[in-house]
Amino acid sequence: MLRNSDKVQCADKIPRKKQAKVLRHWQFLYLTYYYPLVEPMLRVLFLFSLASSMAISSLAQPRLDSLKERLEKDNSENRIHLYQQLIISLWLNYPNEAMRYAREALHYAEGRNNSSEISIANRMLGGVHNYLSNYDSALYYGKESLKYALLAEDSVLINNSLNNVGLSYYYMGSYSSALEHLIKSLNIKKKQKQSYGLGLTLNNMGLVYSKLNKHDKAREYFTMGLDVSRDFDDKNIALYSENNIAQTFLDEDNVAGAEIHFMRALDYAEAIDNTNWEANTYSGLGQVYLVRGNLQKADSFFTKAFVLKNEIQDKEGLSRSYYFKSKLLHKQKKFDSAIYYLQVSQDMALRTKSRERILENYDLFKTYYQQRKQYDSALHYQSLFLSLRYSIINQSLALNLTDLQLRIQDEEAKAVILAKEEALKRSTIWINFMVVITLITVFFALVLFRSYKVQKRLGQVLKRKNLEINNQKEEIEAQKEALQSANKELERAQDKITHQNAELEHLNNQLRSTVEKRTKQLNDANQELRLVNLEMENLIYKSSHDIKGPLVRLIGICQVALLDVNDEKAREYLQLLSKSALQVNDIFDRLKMLSEISGADMELQHINFEQVIKTVIDRLKKLEGFENIDIQTEIARGILFRSDVFLVETILYNMLENAIKFQKKEASEPKFSRVEIYAKEKQLIMRFTDNGIGIKQEDIDQIFNMFSSAALEHQSIGLGLYTVKQCVTKLSGQANLIKGDSDFTEFEIILPMP
Repeated sequence: MLRNSDKVQCADKIPRKKQAKVLRHWQFLYLTYYYPLVEPMLRVLFLFSLASSMAISSLAQPRLDSLKERLEKDNSENRIHLYQQLIISLWLNYPNEAMRYAREALHYAEGRNNSSEISIANRMLGGVHNYLSNYDSALYYGKESLKYALLAEDSVLINNSLNNVGLSYYYMGSYSSALEHLIKSLNIKKKQKQSYGLGLTLNNMGLVYSKLNKHDKAREYFTMGLDVSRDFDDKNIALYSENNIAQTFLDEDNVAGAEIHFMRALDYAEAIDNTNWEANTYSGLGQVYLVRGNLQKADSFFTKAFVLKNEIQDKEGLSRSYYFKSKLLHKQKKFDSAIYYLQVSQDMALRTKSRERILENYDLFKTYYQQRKQYDSALHYQSLFLSLRYSIINQSLALNLTDLQLRIQDEEAKAVILAKEEALKRSTIWINFMVVITLITVFFALVLFRSYKVQKRLGQVLKRKNLEINNQKEEIEAQKEALQSANKELERAQDKITHQNAELEHLNNQLRSTVEKRTKQLNDANQELRLVNLEMENLIYKSSHDIKGPLVRLIGICQVALLDVNDEKAREYLQLLSKSALQVNDIFDRLKMLSEISGADMELQHINFEQVIKTVIDRLKKLEGFENIDIQTEIARGILFRSDVFLVETILYNMLENAIKFQKKEASEPKFSRVEIYAKEKQLIMRFTDNGIGIKQEDIDQIFNMFSSAALEHQSIGLGLYTVKQCVTKLSGQANLIKGDSDFTEFEIILPMP
């Protein structure tokens, strides 16, 4: 068993089954560094090499040949499943041949007019398009597969189609739709206890969270996928999971963690034939060594990844390989070649419509041109980058994870209610049964007891006087009448019990109807609230998207103009225009922050108030008037307070910013702003005191409102205290203005201690 260090040293060894292919591509890929000079010759060499490698690989495919022979001979209902096995075996390494069989399978299924078979064929065709990076086509066939799966009412087909549609949305950058479809697929799998495709769905969900920079959440799903792969000894999913876990560490700049998991993935890649994911492993190791500055080793791994991606004609993977090739050349100070290969990557990304790849390319273009001081080109790509990023952000913001979670909780609540209703029905039946048994037992006990008393009395009478037989008979008759009367009373009691049971059933029906009505009302209210939140977020981010770009350009133009214009009057106008634009930009930033505060999940951690206040003061130093005010802090020792760092920092920043902005203009007395933080009776108290301009009596009731008249009077947008109020509300606290006799302005914020 090799240690990781040994594996790194010998990782350039490719398994024997692929040595022939790699040897024929190695010289070609090495020469591509000089592609502009030898392009015609390289194309001929590449075609010849690719044809040779494909011919060699085809000789080692006995399983594929067996499937093809069975497919030609089999005309039974099992034929569509043979198509499925053959396509899955082909699409990673021979996607073009897999495409031909997928289209043939769809034609066969449509000829049989079988909804299940049509769904399978469409899903296979969509899967091939996914591996070829044709995401529009993959999404179309995935939706067709889902449509026919619903017609067939087949839960396995439905959840697998949902998984494929979700994956297509992910590749197209629509993360909200992706996560919604993947959650539906995962819920069906869990409900039906289906293991097929479970590891793949868990990994796909992790990919979405990874794109949203929720790396811990992403690793949680990737790890669950890895556990599933071990339970079912599925090395393909194990390879996929290890690659994905490693990528999250790489995104967090944890190179050591990334290398560990990429090396584990390499063990799986050497044990199975999975060209696509094996190439991803080599690409990941190349990134690790690129970050470490070992360009030779990085080049070796990137080359292996390119060879494998080129074999299966994975356009998105090739675009990514050219991207890393460009970064490698840039590290080697070959700027022209770096830009050339980045343009090749961009051309392929535009053809595949991979927005994430296009976005990364725009960012790298901007960096290259900035370093070369070609600012016009850098500004052009910066504008393209911002435009595409805002488009992706707007779609990502439509993702409301809380709403999706509420939907899942609603479904679980419905299931619990149904289970309770079933339990209530069973309990009612059992109670009725026990009541009947009890009544019957009591009845027979009474009868036996009464009979015993009668027999005893009759015996005594017979012993005492035979002459009193006639009287005894009359007494027996009277007792019979009493027994009949008792029977009638018992029947009436049974009728009463039956009536009460009917009333109980009626009350149960009314309760069930009320629960369903309230559930519907709750769902309607949740939907309305969801729509309102979505419209508000879309309004804010649409405004930011449409106005932010021109506003940033306006600020930049003002700054450039101030460098060129010497006329004092013109400079004064430009400074006023720049100041106004900055104020509008500040408004959009604050509105965006308010939206983030409203929708963000809280992450509780220990608050280091000294460090937080130091960070806030560093941010405040750029404000006008900061140097004129003395900021004093008094923090009680030993405060153990857990809360959301972002929200606490936002409260402190806005309160101190408010004191700086509204300080007195006179220089006769020292200006100060004091912050006191201490704990009292399981509550955290933050008290803010300053000797600023103060608050008028008529403005006290509206100081925490958005765009308050008091703020507008002092040429402020009035969002600072409103933002504080939103943060405090999010933390279940209180924000109060203290009305004292002093001339100072005092605020008190009370937060609960967890």
